[in-house]
Amino acid sequence: MNWLVEIKSSDDHLSFDAGQINMPIQDIHPSKLYYIAGTLTREEIQKSIDLLFKDPLTEKEKIYKMSDIEKMKENPVNTEADRWEVEVFYKKEVTDPATSYILKALNDISIKADNVRTGYRYVIKGKLNLENVKLFARRYLANLIVQDMYIKSL
Repeated sequence: MNWLVEIKSSDDHLSFDAGQINMPIQDIHPSKLYYIAGTLTREEIQKSIDLLFKDPLTEKEKIYKMSDIEKMKENPVNTEADRWEVEVFYKKEVTDPATSYILKALNDISIKADNVRTGYRYVIKGKLNLENVKLFARRYLANLIVQDMYIKSL
């Protein structure tokens, strides 16, 4: 089974100057994402989180089955919303510098994964339309030369 792990910090908002951005953004909450592919159990995923991905004092995790994520992405995107989600991952053909280290660390704790990808999720709060979110994400959150970006209204 393939998994998506989200790691959120207890102090999980970005500081920014709203005047420079010139968009009605109130807050941005980032989290780290780890896509882990392989025949892994939920217990193995939890072990990897506890030993490798999460600081137990300052972070908390959410675990998603990829089949559930695919169902969520099928929902249509509204053209205007008060909350948006932007996910950013390296493109499949681009080497993710963290992947080899994570695969080795998983192997060291006896967990065999086929593939790992890292990314970020940003939850943006503010009355925005889809075009403004795309523009903001392209300028400040993603490098579309090497990264893919997925946008969803919440």
